[in-house]
Amino acid sequence: MINCLTCMGRWWKDLNVKERLPFVQDRLIECYFLGNRNFSFGRNVTKFGSLETPLDGIFDTYGLLDELEKYKNAVNRWDLKAMEELPEYMKFLYEAIYNHVLVLEQSLAGRVESLCNKPHALMKKQKQKFA
Repeated sequence: MINCLTCMGRWWKDLNVKERLPFVQDRLIECYFLGNRNFSFGRNVTKFGSLETPLDGIFDTYGLLDELEKYKNAVNRWDLKAMEELPEYMKFLYEAIYNHVLVLEQSLAGRVESLCNKPHALMKKQKQKFA
């Protein structure tokens, strides 16, 4: 458990969320314990939850309406080039989520058919939460 949590902490620190988005909550540990830490899927859930937390803060308190619309449009396009239209503070988060969703899909291949058919299905579902 400690090794896995250390690895997750290093990953989170490398993203530099505290400096890039100082207004959001840090819920890495909380997300870690929500997932089943004995399996790689649990670690992936932890990462996704940790990436969703800053996004929640952006949509709840920080983002301007036109920025939020641009983010939602980028998710609908689901293309790394779409992040060029985003404000700087959103770009790294979009890219991190994009890359992690691809990792999630690879780990779920053959297990969850609907996600494997549409690479961005998971993010579109999350986007609806913020709409």
